[in-house]
Amino acid sequence: TFANLVSRFGNVSFRFSDQHGEMMSLSTYSKYITNPEGLSDDSPLGIYDSEFGDDLPTNVLLQEYSVPSCFSPDLFDLMDDSPNF
Repeated sequence: TFANLVSRFGNVSFRFSDQHGEMMSLSTYSKYITNPEGLSDDSPLGIYDSEFGDDLPTNVLLQEYSVPSCFSPDLFDLMDDSPNF
């Protein structure tokens, strides 16, 4: 659950803008998405961390994650590696 995620990784900071490098702890993000401002924001913040999995806390999360079966396989895996030009 999200509450379990926050209890385990609330102090870990995530990048929510790769362009500007702003960081926010998961605990702070949790407060943002559950308050009226976050619920009604017409341009809500999201976690977009291109370095996710590069450090220990996020690497733990990456190792625990598995793609849900309801999603199809990665279609890029079906392509050959040769360029088409």
